[in-house]
Amino acid sequence: AFWWATVVGGVVSDRARRLPNVIVPLLCGGQIVFALRAGGDWMGGWRYLAAILPLLLTLTLVGLADLEEGVRRVSKGAGLAMGAVGAVLAVIGAACVLGHGDFARDREGGYRSWASKGFSRDQRFLMRGWLLDRAVVIGDWLNQNLPANAVVAYSEMGVTPYLSPRLRFLDVDGLTDRGVARLPGARHEQIGVRDDYVTLNGVVGPYLVQERKPDYILRGTSLPVGQSVPPVSILEGAYVFQTAFPMPASEPKKQGWMVVWRVADK
Repeated sequence: AFWWATVVGGVVSDRARRLPNVIVPLLCGGQIVFALRAGGDWMGGWRYLAAILPLLLTLTLVGLADLEEGVRRVSKGAGLAMGAVGAVLAVIGAACVLGHGDFARDREGGYRSWASKGFSRDQRFLMRGWLLDRAVVIGDWLNQNLPANAVVAYSEMGVTPYLSPRLRFLDVDGLTDRGVARLPGARHEQIGVRDDYVTLNGVVGPYLVQERKPDYILRGTSLPVGQSVPPVSILEGAYVFQTAFPMPASEPKKQGWMVVWRVADK
């Protein structure tokens, strides 16, 4: 709240309303409207606002400068003015540090610095060693084993489509697919449409079989170490088991797998 107050202070400042400076709050406002209209982002990382974060921080500085000048005029001294700015920064800093303690200790979801990766420009290397390991494994397997332009139906795919640009992806959660998102009877939750897309018991499975007909369907699963994935068909035989390849472990004594089915008539 303190930080957003400084941003608003920067927006209403005379400095930000003068040309050409007004472009800064206009760009920020446009991106914020987009995020609100699109539904925001339920995950950590500020992905929707990352593009304008430097501009928002610029407005923060403008707001703090106006705060300092206002307090200085009222108090007729610099001490109280600097104290007010310091207090606001202390609250913001404390909130950031105390509110993100878990991230520093979390191997999978924690922050990573570019320096810790030797300032590499290899995106696959930058993702290694934490949660996005899985996306790299999936992307590499898809690139090696599926034909170009194949349509792959998958759910929480993360950065996998960026790693596999020759393929086409169908988001069964409906976050980037209008057809899935607007299915009659679809159950919408915080992270998109929630439905068992490998059976005909819901609404997404029949939609895949009857309307979209993707070439492949992917789904992750986790089994006790030593157990293998049963080679069963899905969607009443419309898709047959092709393979299951191992994923980086996410649970103790469990092995993650990515299961791949292909359309039966191929």
